[in-house]
Amino acid sequence: MAEDSSGRIIRCFFFLFPPIVYALLITEGSLNFFGEEGYWSAYGAQLFQFLDGQLDIPEAAIQQEGWFFGGKVYMSYGLLPAILRLPLLPFIDLAVTPVSRLVVWLLITASVLIIQSLINQTWRAQTGGDRTINRLVFVLVSIVVWFNSGYLIIIQNAAIYHEPYAVSLFCFSLVFYYFVKCFILQKTSYSTCAAVTALCAVASLHGRPTMAVGLFVAAGFIVLAHLFDLYRQQPEGQQLRRINALLQVVWKNGFSILVVLVGSVSYLALNYARFDSLFFMTEIESYGFFRAGEGYSERLSALQEFGAFNIRRIIPNGIYYLVGGYDLHSQLVQAFDVGFIRKEMSIALIYIWLVPLLAFMGALGYGVKQVRAGWSRKHTAGLALTVCTSLGALLQLSYTTATYRYMSEFWPFVMTAIVWVYILLARRGGFEGVFVKKTVYAAIIIAVISTAVSLNFYRGYYDAWNPDGNVIITAIVTQGSH
Repeated sequence: MAEDSSGRIIRCFFFLFPPIVYALLITEGSLNFFGEEGYWSAYGAQLFQFLDGQLDIPEAAIQQEGWFFGGKVYMSYGLLPAILRLPLLPFIDLAVTPVSRLVVWLLITASVLIIQSLINQTWRAQTGGDRTINRLVFVLVSIVVWFNSGYLIIIQNAAIYHEPYAVSLFCFSLVFYYFVKCFILQKTSYSTCAAVTALCAVASLHGRPTMAVGLFVAAGFIVLAHLFDLYRQQPEGQQLRRINALLQVVWKNGFSILVVLVGSVSYLALNYARFDSLFFMTEIESYGFFRAGEGYSERLSALQEFGAFNIRRIIPNGIYYLVGGYDLHSQLVQAFDVGFIRKEMSIALIYIWLVPLLAFMGALGYGVKQVRAGWSRKHTAGLALTVCTSLGALLQLSYTTATYRYMSEFWPFVMTAIVWVYILLARRGGFEGVFVKKTVYAAIIIAVISTAVSLNFYRGYYDAWNPDGNVIITAIVTQGSH
């Protein structure tokens, strides 16, 4: 279907305008990418220490968010955000110039542009359906990805907590892109897709480890899918040829396997070097907030008794994130006997992600139906990636704190289903029908309203930060009494 000039304008709009909006959000309207944010000097200090062969960090840079161990102070956050500053060293004095806003903006904007490029390619390739409805669906999906998403949550602030998410969301977006290229468009080989996914999994591990879990499993799925395809191509009874197919898969994916092994060992080694523990399990008495006066609050006592992650928190937190309900959540926490879960937000996903949540349910139903109908690499891969990304979401739901930025952990799970199915349906023949048209119009209106709600909420949420960009300690210390 030939593309008219208005179509090109719309495509360009979604490539150019949202990044400007993101720039205004991350800089609070000033377009100053070098303004101070919460603990802005921490990653720069970590980089200097790393280049000097040290893994600790000056206490002044991390303050209460540090962990005090063996007479030194360490960050629990991954090293990758610090290493990403390396290209800036020749041009910027990182000791005195904050670059958190710049790093988060570049990573998140690039993440969404990767997904937007797939959406644009899909729309341009459509050969059927109603032209107007196809355009409306394209606009809806683009609005959702930019403004009803986990990307929007992270771009609203560049404090120390948001950079690991920016890293991991970028890694996820790249993996999603290569999954589409491999399993739907068939323009990328299994081994290339596996290599990219393995690299992104390791990078995410040194950013936001919970998100990395799903990417590691996704890399394994690619290798198994590769093996399955080769195996079924071999004649029945030819065991030697099937064994040869297995060896081919191992050989072709040797780089990916090596990356996973070396990357995982490096992460464990760093943890052991810093905390004398492979999985970062230090005593709460070593935590900066404990030492600053929080002591054995409800929050830290629950962390010590029930652990950072506990499966019994999944249902209470899941309901709270989805529909809210402060008192209901407290009752569920008591019912599931998990002590105490700190709540740091007052908005639920149903208010800011209503359209993507509804689309997710429809997409998941479509995917399950297609997979049950028989093996199809494009349908099975989409469902598999959705399941893989759900692992990070489940880990986050089991955590001892519920807060706004953690919502972005659920985005890969939701987005995989809706964008994957959009690409499949659009390539199958497009969209048409009066009901579809009216539904899409309504969804666009709701998506715009949800964007306004989210933007209105986030500024008030971050008013809890003082002018120096650090969490007001008394607010955190007294949180355990609520």
